[in-house]
Amino acid sequence: MSYQTTTKNGINARFNKKVVKKSVSKVLLTKEIVNNLNETTLKFSTFVRYAQKYFHTSKQGNSVTLRHPYTDIHKRHIRTVKLDFSYFENTGYIVVTSYVPDEQNNYGILELPYSYNLNVTSHKQLFTKLFKQNLI
Repeated sequence: MSYQTTTKNGINARFNKKVVKKSVSKVLLTKEIVNNLNETTLKFSTFVRYAQKYFHTSKQGNSVTLRHPYTDIHKRHIRTVKLDFSYFENTGYIVVTSYVPDEQNNYGILELPYSYNLNVTSHKQLFTKLFKQNLI
C-alpha cells in the first residue's frame, strides 16, 4: 500500500491511502492437476470461477475466453481458447475455438479455421479433452 501526503493551507498534512491491487499469480494447469480433480458437474458460473485459478479469463454472455498465463516476447498469451456455452444446456456440447499468436504480426492473434464441439458433463472431462486436443 502506498501513501500520498497533501498539505491543507500549508499547516496540516493529510494522508490519503491509495489502494494498489496486487496481481494474483496463476498456477500452471498440468495433467497431474487435472487427474486429481473431482468429478463435479459442469455449470457455466462455477466453471468460470474455477478456471480463474489457472487462466486469465474474460466472460462475454454465454462464452468465456481462457488465456494461458504465460506470454511471449510481444506480451501475447501463448494459447487462447474461447468456450461457447450457449448450446450446452440444450445439447450438452461446448463449442471450442482456438487462437494462436500471429507470426507475421507482432501484436495480433490468429483464429484457427476450425472449432471443436466437445460433449462433456464435468470439469475434469472438459480439461482432459482440452489437453488431448492440445488446446491448453
